[in-house]
Amino acid sequence: MDQIAERFRLDVTVISENCNREILQHNPGQAEKENRRVIVWTRKRDLTQDVYVEESQSGQVRVVKRVTTTDKRVKYRSELDLMGGVSQATDKLLFVDFIGWFPYKDYICLAMKYCPYGDLKGCYPNPTSEPEAREICAQLLEGLAVLHSLSIVHRDIKPEAVSEKTPIKVKIADFGVSKRAVEGQTEPRTGCGTPGFMAPEVLHLLDDTKEDSTFTSAVDIWSLGCLLYYILTKQVPFSIYESLLDYAKGRAAFPEGHLRDNQVGLTGRGFIKRLLEPLPDARPSASVDVSSSWVILDRNEEFIGPEFVSTTDTISAVGISHGLTSPTQLSVADTQWRGLLKNTFTRLSSYSTNEMVSPNPVLTITKQ
Repeated sequence: MDQIAERFRLDVTVISENCNREILQHNPGQAEKENRRVIVWTRKRDLTQDVYVEESQSGQVRVVKRVTTTDKRVKYRSELDLMGGVSQATDKLLFVDFIGWFPYKDYICLAMKYCPYGDLKGCYPNPTSEPEAREICAQLLEGLAVLHSLSIVHRDIKPEAVSEKTPIKVKIADFGVSKRAVEGQTEPRTGCGTPGFMAPEVLHLLDDTKEDSTFTSAVDIWSLGCLLYYILTKQVPFSIYESLLDYAKGRAAFPEGHLRDNQVGLTGRGFIKRLLEPLPDARPSASVDVSSSWVILDRNEEFIGPEFVSTTDTISAVGISHGLTSPTQLSVADTQWRGLLKNTFTRLSSYSTNEMVSPNPVLTITKQ
């Protein structure tokens, strides 16, 4: 047994299918009874198949996931090693807290802290707001950045794999199909993941996809884009295989209609599109600042042109109809605002000077 498995092994005696007894030692080096505390855990309810909630006699709650040890297709040691390794090496605020494991018949049982709000899919039965989605995105990007720095590819990012500890505080969970990418070794591409959240290269939809090539962290970025699309619209971006195939082959445009219908702004749509680039190398790497281009402004539903929504956030631009032809002529230091201004000037180019409704026009930074 390796060091990680030994460190996280719990002293649990299974009494029955629905009850077990755990012995905690305050000081493992002492064997006296005074040093031990016995906790009885009772199975309270099932969450999914082989995943259930246990409660102690003192009211503590935890989640237990059973992983079979007899099915060779299930890499139970990989999941155990990854969960233990992540718990040792990272900030637990980003991931579901791994308590430990114990054997039971033909299973190993992984015990984790309970997240009372469930997962993203259950916590948001309706489309979430754009500010909430952006906050969730920032936390997931931070967690993925940590995993990728450890050469771990999750491979199954989806709403059910993200647990909600408190409202807008999420944790990455479910390392069942995660892989550690070791330099010098190749992991053949297999159809792992969840339909609707799997990257084109996983499904061999790209011309340069090879059967013996390796997964990269870009598959997690694609899945994150699908997750954001889903929580904002309650639909996946590509619900059928043919639509994903056409998009991957360049025969179809990015499906932003549902995002528009749910009032996701221009920069939000653009950001999700970046995550869903068909080519893996074109997607951004996970980092805490990747989502900085996703700017959310207050809305004021006043249309002054096609797809042009004004807000209360304005920058005076008196010269816009009198020779001001570039956003770089404005005294705006922030590069995010410059990007918005560039888009705004592009849209305003279709209007004549006479269409400017004010004699002293105001350039309005818009949320699309």
